[in-house]
Amino acid sequence: MKNKQASASGVALVIVLGFLVIISALAVAFFSSISTELKGARTFASGVSTRQLADGAANFVMAQIRDATARENAAWASQPGMIRVYRDTTTTPPSASDKAEAFYKLYSST
Repeated sequence: MKNKQASASGVALVIVLGFLVIISALAVAFFSSISTELKGARTFASGVSTRQLADGAANFVMAQIRDATARENAAWASQPGMIRVYRDTTTTPPSASDKAEAFYKLYSST
């Protein structure tokens, strides 16, 4: 009788240890999956941030061009990297119209 009880205890111990191994493997797989998802999310977020920065620079230049060319009663001239806006010569003296009224830089250097 004692032998059957020891045998049943040994089988129960093996079954419990087997379940612990399976549960541990599932936990490791779950945390590995979470780690991979976190890396993917960080990569996606950095890509979005990079795209926003690039779009921001282009949008800034487009806004500068729009502001420079939409002024009323003014003429504008473009050159690489800058737009100059001149006053209307019909409302100002000719000597004052020779100078540009505004400068719009299309780059970020000082």
